[in-house]
Amino acid sequence: MQLVMADYGSEFDSNNGGRRLSWGALLLGVTKFTGSVINGVEDNGPLSTLADFCTIGSTLFSVLGPGDESDARQEELFQQVFERFDGIDRKLADIQVETSRGFNEIANIVNSGFAKQELDDWINVELAALNEDYRAYLNPQHTLDTRMVYEDTFRNSCLNNHSPFKTFKVLYSHACHGCNKLDGQSNQYILDTYVDLAIAKFDLEVEERIKLFRGSFGTVIIGAMVQAIYLHAVCLYQPETVCQNKDSVWRERLQEMGDALEEVAISLSSAEQRVKCRTKKVRITHICNLPDLDSPFIFKDDNMDIKLEIGDEVYWPKDVFQDCSGGMGAFNNACIIPDEKLMNGCYALTNNREMEFTSPQTLAITIRDKDIGFDDIIRYFVDASEWYDSMQCATFQLEQIDRDTGAVIKVTIESEVLNEPWGIL
Repeated sequence: MQLVMADYGSEFDSNNGGRRLSWGALLLGVTKFTGSVINGVEDNGPLSTLADFCTIGSTLFSVLGPGDESDARQEELFQQVFERFDGIDRKLADIQVETSRGFNEIANIVNSGFAKQELDDWINVELAALNEDYRAYLNPQHTLDTRMVYEDTFRNSCLNNHSPFKTFKVLYSHACHGCNKLDGQSNQYILDTYVDLAIAKFDLEVEERIKLFRGSFGTVIIGAMVQAIYLHAVCLYQPETVCQNKDSVWRERLQEMGDALEEVAISLSSAEQRVKCRTKKVRITHICNLPDLDSPFIFKDDNMDIKLEIGDEVYWPKDVFQDCSGGMGAFNNACIIPDEKLMNGCYALTNNREMEFTSPQTLAITIRDKDIGFDDIIRYFVDASEWYDSMQCATFQLEQIDRDTGAVIKVTIESEVLNEPWGIL
């Protein structure tokens, strides 16, 4: 999980549209984490999950920890437990480093306000205090008397002062999508705030927006929630005489936390789509070098009756009285345009308009010369790869040439984010 977090917060594969860690690796890492820590295999005994080991180990530390008079076998067991905890603790420390790095990124984009203070209060105060009490409890240099003091402090921190489950629920409430778990969504939901900040920070650079969102809010939320799950696993909720991993409330909460963490991983990945330029505004500006589309048998053939379509929809003219310029008028809902303006250069469409698209698709553009009986057409098929890229926010021009006739259409593509806040659900 620590490696996934380090990669998530710092790496970005622009050649893959930023999706290397969007849905794939982040969710996979979280799923593996919840699988090994929480779910396990029911018939594998009391140590089927890391959470089982952690809670049993934490209790054994209380029973067999430093200061107790114990035989050699108990001492060996204690050392094995403590060495395992020490290895886990190093990984937890690495996750804390990633989380701290995320807070540094947050400080770069927002100096004050609820969106920063809320995370600071619950992670850098509540969760940090619990973690400090946990580390103090696990100090191998304790005497029996000091260990009992710090054990009581840690137990009280878990149960009352700095409950990891309470902290976890708050973090979930600010990053969920669906929000039908735990206590639901916060009334001051701050994921939207960090999406907006990432968009505002960079005008056109989608990659930088995603990096900023991942490196700040995403890293902080995932890192803190993982820490809260671990601390819930090791917290001392029960007396020494009770095997905590048989506590149904402890286990149910652990399962709820795991399910909620997976939802948040999906939520963070979905949020990345909101900083991309998924809205494309297509505008046909010119038609150029058209051949004479009328039959050679038509008497006084010196103009064409032009209509343009995108897909099955009329693109131009929408209103022949406003769009058909030059005083030539209209025929059959098409603009009458002199051949000389169409065949020897580019003709600018009056009152051309934008058509919006929010997903990639092939653009089917038709130039239609309206005639009595049947129409002559030139058709263009523009593949989505040529005009739709959600990672591209800059305006650009596109020219398409008909191979058979040499006729050209000029198209302008403008982009906007499609930022749809999920709101209070």
